Amino acid sequence: ELADIPEVRPFDGNLRQWQREANTLKTSADELEARQAADGSYPTPAEIRATAAQWRALAEGTAVPPAGPEPSGQ
Repeated sequence: ELADIPEVRPFDGNLRQWQREANTLKTSADELEARQAADGSYPTPAEIRATAAQWRALAEGTAVPPAGPEPSGQ
């Protein structure tokens, strides 16, 4: 069906910019893994949701939400 055909999303930038962003994300992930290995801390569920919201906003090109745990009651 036509409804099953994925919609093409427009994108900006070139290969060099995308590679630079990928390297930045890899560096951030490496730093996070090193910190976790050093102190054995794990993110809380609220921290994981906040990080996921930031990544989603970056991927969609919308404003990045503030970091930190979400308000109580959610």
